[in-house]
This record gives sequence, C-alpha cells and structure tokens, in this order.
Amino acid sequence: MRDYEIVAVDGKSDRAALQCADIVVGEAPNPIVAAWWIASVFARYPGCLVVAVRHDHGHWCELATRGQEPDLVRPCFGERLTEHEVEAMARARHEGLVAR
Repeated sequence: MRDYEIVAVDGKSDRAALQCADIVVGEAPNPIVAAWWIASVFARYPGCLVVAVRHDHGHWCELATRGQEPDLVRPCFGERLTEHEVEAMARARHEGLVAR
C-alpha cells in the first residue's frame, strides 16, 4: 500500500495518469454535464475512488465517491472555488476513505 494518492486533471493529465489515478478532477459548465462527467469517469477509470468536478467559474463543485451520490459544495457568498481548493477537498475525502 502506498502512502500517497495519484491525482489526475481531466484535459491536462495524460491517459496513463488518468488510468492509474485515485482522484480525477475536472470542470463542467452546469450540474447536468457534471453528473454525466462523474458517471463517465467512474466507468472509464475503475481504480478511481474520488471525483471532483468544479463549475468552470468556481460557483460550486461536486465531490463524488465511487458508489455514493455526489455532494454539492458551494463557497461562501460572493466567493469562488479555485482549482486548488477543489483538489484539496478531493484529497481530504480520499484520505478519510483510505484511513478507515
């Protein structure tokens, strides 16, 4: 067992990184596309445990764990979620799952 997780960013990471990633992060313009994207990532990458999809302007993100419904995360009023914040949330979720 390794003591780190592999994070891949959809559209930026190569195929090999995506196929061995524990966490995949991406962006979507709306919740419908986000839901489709989450389902397709879990279908294409069976080793992936956590998926995080950020609204392309940072208004929300969805964090999903394989086999569970995604959680919607919204920033404080007037704030926006950055790519780094979304990745950090996904890492924290993954760490909580593997620590069990």
